[in-house]
Amino acid sequence: MSANLINQLLPAFLFALFALGFAGFRLYYSKLHSAALFALSYGFAAAAFTAEALVVPMHASYLRFLGDSFYVVSALLFLQATADFYHVRLPLIRASGVAALAIVADAYFRFAEPDVVARIHIITLASATYLLMSAATIWPKRLWKIDHVLAWLLVIFALMLVANSVLTHRVHGESLTVENLHLSVYMAAVNLLVSVISPAIAVALFISYGIVVIRDLENQSMTDPLSGLLNRRGFESRAGELLEKAGRNGQRVSMIIADLDSFKDINDRAGHLAGDAVVRAFAGYISSGIGRKGLAGRIGGDEFCILLPKANESAAIFVAQKLRTQMANWQPDRPDTGVTATVSMGVAEGRLGESLERVFGRADAALFLAKKSGRNQVMAASGKGFPEITGRAQASPDIGESAAGKAA
Repeated sequence: MSANLINQLLPAFLFALFALGFAGFRLYYSKLHSAALFALSYGFAAAAFTAEALVVPMHASYLRFLGDSFYVVSALLFLQATADFYHVRLPLIRASGVAALAIVADAYFRFAEPDVVARIHIITLASATYLLMSAATIWPKRLWKIDHVLAWLLVIFALMLVANSVLTHRVHGESLTVENLHLSVYMAAVNLLVSVISPAIAVALFISYGIVVIRDLENQSMTDPLSGLLNRRGFESRAGELLEKAGRNGQRVSMIIADLDSFKDINDRAGHLAGDAVVRAFAGYISSGIGRKGLAGRIGGDEFCILLPKANESAAIFVAQKLRTQMANWQPDRPDTGVTATVSMGVAEGRLGESLERVFGRADAALFLAKKSGRNQVMAASGKGFPEITGRAQASPDIGESAAGKAA
């Protein structure tokens, strides 16, 4: 095997390895649907480079045309995979139009009016267009430094491909043919670019996938499986960070503590499945009610905590009253069980620089008052009767041990 052939096959080998790597990610972590698309993208590129290196030019025009088409399809799949990974909706039909036009034009300049340089420009521009579109997809969504790196690598790769296409035209002009293409400046530069920048892009993507997998595993360890909300550990961790950030920015933060009324009686009377249904129902109301605007967790069997950034006490009371009304109107899937459920809630607006434990203590004291006043209601820490009750409901540093919960 000649040194030139080895040099030509090196990109195919690298892309095949990348395809296997992404396929491995997809097999290991089934949630990463984009990994399958990246595997296909790199697989098509590997096939295209293999065809470029092994197919005899004069006797396999159709196979070489197929190889050129694979380059374009590979770039399109890369764009689709990037959009899927960064949760961007891609207009696939319009995006596919670039590939269709490039393949048709390549066929014309291969079979109707043979022109090697024109085909190089077509395939290069189509691939560069998809790479730039991929970078544009990443840029608004970048969260980590590796996202910045990946976007810039794609831009650099695209621009260098275009520059190489222009350089090829200037150096070879009309002298470039199918027979001498593998010895041209174009192929040497493409092999160099692919050997240097493509591994960097693949490594950046692998790092991004690693971050996603690690964060998802962390989320699973901090999520309550029944409610789908954060568990106590997860809520304490995220709430502390949120309060600290709000304090630095001088923003208001309000807390709601909710306790399902007579939850033990529901479990004893109707069974734990009925109790689970109540928990899921209330957690669903919380999730749909606050969305991404706040932080919510199930910090006990029947107790929930909600933190609302940029919300004063009045705004938090409005949210709490809506949740209370929804729960009071809830009906179980099986009406014959006779299960009904209500919830009591305490609200407190955090003061600038106040710790999580102190905000929790005041909200918990308000919840204690709501329980003592007849349940199924919302009480605010600044409301009537609150000063008298705070002495009997001192918050523990451990937010899992609430005075209101003991009063349930």
